[in-house]
Amino acid sequence: MAERTKDAASDQRQDGGPSFFVSYARPPGAPSQDDASPIGDLVQDLNFEIGQHVRRESRAGPGVSDREIPLGDDWGLYISQMLAEAHVLVALVSAPYLDSEWCGKEWWVFSQRAVHARPPLSPKTSAILPVLWAPLPPSRGNALVQRYQYTNAGMPGAYAKEGLLALSRQAGKRDSYHQVVNRIARRVSDLLVHTTVEPGRMVNLESAPSAFHPRHPDWSGVTFWSKQPHAAGPGQA
Repeated sequence: MAERTKDAASDQRQDGGPSFFVSYARPPGAPSQDDASPIGDLVQDLNFEIGQHVRRESRAGPGVSDREIPLGDDWGLYISQMLAEAHVLVALVSAPYLDSEWCGKEWWVFSQRAVHARPPLSPKTSAILPVLWAPLPPSRGNALVQRYQYTNAGMPGAYAKEGLLALSRQAGKRDSYHQVVNRIARRVSDLLVHTTVEPGRMVNLESAPSAFHPRHPDWSGVTFWSKQPHAAGPGQA
């Protein structure tokens, strides 16, 4: 279930679509989308920071989450389209995230899109960017997620210890929060400039497998929406 990549960069450029889509777990009893949310704040902060690093000529639009679904729209269709068009998947990893079959479906669907990386990035560069949203107990590690680096020496130690959500809520740690957001935004910006992520097909997520709870490891049994945002699709790379 690893993300598909190609060693050579494609001449194809990704048109339109959001620069990133935030995938996250909504815990039981979470506030409605009309309430103030750290998810909405994160999307806004990332968009601002990315805007400082990427030229206006970039063809990618602002990043989004499911909070931007227009009233009356089919939310499953909206998320499917974002997974087919967004350039980067920002995954807010937590114990509820790894428990969520739906979040596993979002990860799996996005991971099937081929990534063409150009120097200075590695040919094996991923367009999935895990963010430690809340600390994971040692027993809750996930081998798939752990393959992806989510912190480095440029991030404050409090991030790896407490997670980004805690930093966003503590007044005394807002500087650490913004430091992490800046690092994430710079990585998204590098991916926007130095990779092309092939567009995907509009998948009916109900029928897709979960990367965290695999039952069938491929496209067998997966159905698609009749509306397709692009002609290209999974398996064409």
